[in-house]
Amino acid sequence: MKRVIVVLVSLAVLGGFGLLGYRFIQNRQVSTIAVGESKRQEPEVQQCRERLAQFHQALSSYKNEHKGALPANLEALIPKYVKPDLLVCPTAAYWIGKKMSMEQGALKVKDKTYPMTYGARWLTGGYARSMKRDGERAPLIVCESHGEALFKVAYKLRPPLGAFSEEQRVKWVPEIRDVKALAVLTNGEVVELVPADI
Repeated sequence: MKRVIVVLVSLAVLGGFGLLGYRFIQNRQVSTIAVGESKRQEPEVQQCRERLAQFHQALSSYKNEHKGALPANLEALIPKYVKPDLLVCPTAAYWIGKKMSMEQGALKVKDKTYPMTYGARWLTGGYARSMKRDGERAPLIVCESHGEALFKVAYKLRPPLGAFSEEQRVKWVPEIRDVKALAVLTNGEVVELVPADI
């Protein structure tokens, strides 16, 4: 009986070490893939920053022509202020072209439908609170496509709901845990933000 117990304990210990070893190897692979995808995304991130700045310029032009008011919807910006091809983040466009699904909405303007991956925060109920809290540093338009693509490529699965929340971030490898969203603030500055600040 003692031998059976010793064998069972030994197998449990070995199994535990085996599982830890497997997770370590898996995390190294995920990290390597994430680093490669981050490098691949670098020019797209720069293009995305430029698009966010263009969005801010478009909104400023709209406000100048409408007594300081922001548009009540995105449709009001198309095509006079924003060209429809700017509505999709370059990283999202790349992966959509490779047949990977990316979070996107659709914008219908004059019987034409355009995909959109940017989040228009000024149209949400939280924007007023954000303006009260952060003033001109409130996020105006946000892009979360880079982190979404990084997660999907590295882990080979869709990010679970709230994947980048404070509670869930600790589960991921550092390259994904530390990913930030891009945003243009109300003052026109393009910055990186942790999801909790959006």
